[in-house]
Amino acid sequence: MGVHYQTVGYLERGEYSPSLHLALRIATYFDVAVEIVFSTEPFPRLGSGAESA
Repeated sequence: MGVHYQTVGYLERGEYSPSLHLALRIATYFDVAVEIVFSTEPFPRLGSGAESA
């Protein structure tokens, strides 16, 4: 996605909120709505299915 690996770690740990541009790139990469990237609810693991969130 063109970001430093540390940025990914910050995003995963919730220590950094992405810019709109980065959020759109993340949403496109994972084929999800951008609202999911900015959600205040925990994001379920991809491929885990809704039952194991």
